[in-house]
Amino acid sequence: MKTELFLSLLKTMRPPRLANKVKLLLRGRFPLAVAMAAGLTPICLGQRAATEEAAWAAFTQSTKPEATVRYIPTGTENQELDIFSPPAAQKSGKPRPVLILVHGGGWSGGSRDALAPHARYFAARGWVCVNISYRLTSVPGITLAEAQQDVRAAFDWVRSEAGKRGWDPNRISALGESAGGQLACALGVLPPEPKRWRAHSLVLVNPVLDLTTLNWALNTPGLREAGPVDPATAAQHPAGLVSPIFHLTREAPPILLLHGRKDVSVPIAQAEAFAARAKSVGAVVELVVLENSAHAFLLREYGNPVDMRAALQRIAQFLGEP
Repeated sequence: MKTELFLSLLKTMRPPRLANKVKLLLRGRFPLAVAMAAGLTPICLGQRAATEEAAWAAFTQSTKPEATVRYIPTGTENQELDIFSPPAAQKSGKPRPVLILVHGGGWSGGSRDALAPHARYFAARGWVCVNISYRLTSVPGITLAEAQQDVRAAFDWVRSEAGKRGWDPNRISALGESAGGQLACALGVLPPEPKRWRAHSLVLVNPVLDLTTLNWALNTPGLREAGPVDPATAAQHPAGLVSPIFHLTREAPPILLLHGRKDVSVPIAQAEAFAARAKSVGAVVELVVLENSAHAFLLREYGNPVDMRAALQRIAQFLGEP
């Protein structure tokens, strides 16, 4: 167990004085320590621990989604989504919250398969998970604008299907990883009409928040044609128009931002600047820094199990009980 990571995450969940109460638990099971720190009763503690164990087992296994749907009827295969539902035992007849997952890949690559383990994890914790694909900029003629349109179209599809599927249309959250974090901000942060596509909450994992300062991002189709960025007018540059940091307001959804200190693809300075802007405009942004993690720490092929599991539990705590 990486004690320093756990304690840094714990400080974001509860007052610092609780950290001392759980130090003796760190030699035991991590879910137990989290539950004790949250002040749960023994019975509730056992239930939470069992749920976490089941969720982690789902994360590490490989099961097919309940269904695959094309969310734009005349769209391409890159406009499909997979649905992962909670276990039958968790169904109570009440509308279930939905979590939309948006993969990374620099907008030009990647696939929704990267976040399938995470969809299984949160489904096991009671969320309906909708793991989406979107048009990639590696296809001629596709830009970030089309990718953002796809994320909003998937959100509209979820909202329109909610009534017939037993989903809660007022509790649709989104999780985006890397470039997918920038795209997830299309749901309540980025123009146009952020209020129209406002998610209940956003989870951004090592996200791209300022494209104007990343040379590799500025080479994206639709941006590279615009030429260099003048720092004095960066917000008006096409790269600035799709950079969440320039559009964050107090009306944005609550945001959990997780970033690795050792990230060289998207520097930690972006996350810190985003959190600082949130404070200045009155937005709700919680920044969790993983001191020993690099980019893509939440992906199975790059991260380590201890950090991934700790981060997943922190995200579940932020999203709240289904």
